[in-house]
Amino acid sequence: MSGHRGDGWVRAFEEASRRMQLPAGGSVASAWESMLAVFGIPLWCVLVQGQPRETAEGIRTVLELPEDVVMLGVEGMLRNGSELTAFVGGHAITLKEWRDGRVVFHDPLPGGPFLAGAVAEGEHYWSVAAKDLGSVLTGLLVLPVAWLEAFGETAAVRFAELPGTQFWSFFGVTETGREESEFGGVEVHAEPGNFAEHVELSFTVGRGDRVTHAALSMSREWVTGGGANPLALDITRNFVAAVLPPRDVPAAAPILAGFDPAGLGGLWRTAEFQESIAGDVLLVYLGEHPEIAVTFGLSELRLDESEGWLTVEVAIF
Repeated sequence: MSGHRGDGWVRAFEEASRRMQLPAGGSVASAWESMLAVFGIPLWCVLVQGQPRETAEGIRTVLELPEDVVMLGVEGMLRNGSELTAFVGGHAITLKEWRDGRVVFHDPLPGGPFLAGAVAEGEHYWSVAAKDLGSVLTGLLVLPVAWLEAFGETAAVRFAELPGTQFWSFFGVTETGREESEFGGVEVHAEPGNFAEHVELSFTVGRGDRVTHAALSMSREWVTGGGANPLALDITRNFVAAVLPPRDVPAAAPILAGFDPAGLGGLWRTAEFQESIAGDVLLVYLGEHPEIAVTFGLSELRLDESEGWLTVEVAIF
């Protein structure tokens, strides 16, 4: 997983977008591959129906949508404070702001914009009527959660919702402090009501109170020092279930089942489980392997161990 977390991924994406200058004939796919390789972010590609087809080979998620739907998404993302990379004929610009039916954008190339009707807003910054942008737009690269929430879906868990979850109430979790996160947003620290000497919790909270990253760290001694500790399994299962985007819960269900303490006497023993990705995750949890990462549609689950502590992380894209 990338070293960037939460809104830090957004910031890294936006900075890379500003600097990105595709040559004539450059593709959305090449930009997508660069973002995945450098930052580990599996962006979604949105293509505009009726426009020249951008090369999207190799991109995991490609949406082909009518121009009016794409521009609704653009408006929603910009109004929500997100930025995004847009492509017109192999050239990338960064869309920055929605302002009274116009889109403010950054164009890294010298000599002025290539969009007809663009008005200068500052050095390398311009604005253009949304309808004029939509008529030439060929594709976008977007952060999945930001795109879905532009259309009104609550794609990520809000931090304010966590105190109402079984994870928070059953384990008596309390907040212990807040600080500005080096990755952007606010870092919230918390601990359970019991065994706090063995458990550390942190949550990165970004735009709109979204949980963009969450980490549960447990001492190896407490997790497996006297065999598989049912309490450690239970807090792990409830923690992951509490912070996963709702869309990803069905895909993660087999892994969550593996953290059910009931599996100690049943599920773990089956060949099907042992040969599955859920079995691989459990082997890392038990200390048999050093790390694993599993990517879902909107998030990534990662387990790794360092200096006698097992960390379970969920990063939301």
